[in-house]
Parts: sequence; C-alpha cells; structure tokens
Amino acid sequence: LIDGVPALLVDDEISAKPIPSTLTSGDSIIIRWTYTSQMGYTAVCDQKIKAIDNQKPDVDCSLIKDTTMTASADKCEISAEDANIQAPVVDDNCGPITGRPERYDYDYTANDWVLSEKTMTDPFPTGKTLIRWYFEDTNPENTLYCDQVVFVKGSIAPEIDCDTFKTFFD
Repeated sequence: LIDGVPALLVDDEISAKPIPSTLTSGDSIIIRWTYTSQMGYTAVCDQKIKAIDNQKPDVDCSLIKDTTMTASADKCEISAEDANIQAPVVDDNCGPITGRPERYDYDYTANDWVLSEKTMTDPFPTGKTLIRWYFEDTNPENTLYCDQVVFVKGSIAPEIDCDTFKTFFD
C-alpha cells in the first residue's frame, strides 16, 4: 500500500547483474523494489541480502591420528621432514579448509602442555608434542580444533655407573 492505495510492483533493480547463483559468506547484494500505485505514486524500497555462514566446518577429529616415532640412535629428535606431519584438509559448506597448526610441548615438571615457539618445520624432540589443528572457515566464529599428539621415543638407553651406587645393610 502507498498512502492507503494498493500498489503493484512495476520494476526491480538488482545491484549485481547478473544475479549470482550463490553468495559467498560475507557477500551481499541489494535489490531495489519500485512500487507504483494505481494513482501513479511511486515508492522505492531497498532490500539487502547478505550471505552469512553459520555452519561450522565438518571435522571428524578421530581421523586425525596420533603418531609414535623412534629417533635414530645418534639423535634425540626427529626432523620435521622425517615426521612428515601433513595439515589435514576438511570439508566445509563454503569449500575445503586446511588446518592451521599450533604447537605445544609437554612440560613433564608441570605435567601440562606449554605453547611452543617452534614451528612445524622445527624438529620434534623426544617426548610428547601436541599439534592443535584449527579449522576456521570464512566466518571466524565457525572455528573448531582437533588435537594430534606426536610422541618421539628415544633409542639411546640411559647410562648408569653402577659403581657409584652403594648399598648399606644394618
């Protein structure tokens, strides 16, 4: 109704021509609706349509397996190349997403994970390293993470000088 008089849609103008068949999250178009009444009065209304992705990435964390490796006899670490940890790729309704890693080392004294300064190209030392894979799509609110533990076993037995131990009997 325009001024109480029934109106008919006589024209529509769309800001994106041709009209996209899909919109990527964050994209928007404006449709301008022009109505004219039987009396010749015109009214214009803009309608903004914005695509918002509210679906989190489809991640099955059970598919990202922990791994155990053994360091060579002369080293207490495994090179990143030998570890060959690959970034997982997951499906999302807006396209595939590659995991972004954060690396944590295990502090055996504190019995807790500590964010590491190391990157994925640095060697993995003996012990446990946690890789937290973050999956974020075009909407930063749609973020998930999965954990993967890399355990590197040492292959060098500790050396003990048994002569230094003394046994006392009463």
